[in-house]
Amino acid sequence: MKSFSSYYFVFKLMFWASLVMAAISLIMNVFLRMPVQLTVRPYSNNEQMDKAVASFPGVEIGLLGRLEINQPTFFQTLLNPGSSFSIGVVESLFWIIASIVLLRIIKSIEKSPAFKTDIARMLRIIGLALVLYHLMVITRSALLMREVQQLTSEQFTPFDNTKWPVEFTLGLLLIWVSRIYKKAIQLQQEQDLTI
Repeated sequence: MKSFSSYYFVFKLMFWASLVMAAISLIMNVFLRMPVQLTVRPYSNNEQMDKAVASFPGVEIGLLGRLEINQPTFFQTLLNPGSSFSIGVVESLFWIIASIVLLRIIKSIEKSPAFKTDIARMLRIIGLALVLYHLMVITRSALLMREVQQLTSEQFTPFDNTKWPVEFTLGLLLIWVSRIYKKAIQLQQEQDLTI
């Protein structure tokens, strides 16, 4: 049992670190309102296609197709998907929720056996959070496209790197696993009563 407690410590440390980092990123994104940088691409056959830098009121697009909003509004800050150094608001909120739920699962497993209805409920919460996260990313992509087109007089669009819906699929899988887990708990309780 001692080896399991060391694993629990490592997992708790990892989830606490992700909770703190996501909270810091959320605070930095929302309250500090740092410049928003987005990768954009021009529509084909437009007048800006051959230029290295394009300027529009309040924004500038650099050589690498990077749109920078120096003084973003609160809405533009919320739409920021993040960069290679930070995560966006939606991602921060997801990691905060997931870290809290995973810390509660570890605490619950440490105290008593693994077959508890609390864990099934928490797995379902993580599954629902993943599904909701994917839907929020899709919504953010649509709103971001509209915002970039409005800022650039409909000459540029954000570079959309939306991937296959891994989060959505994983969320549905976790919801399904939580139902199986809940059924296993019921079967174990029935078996305990018959003995």
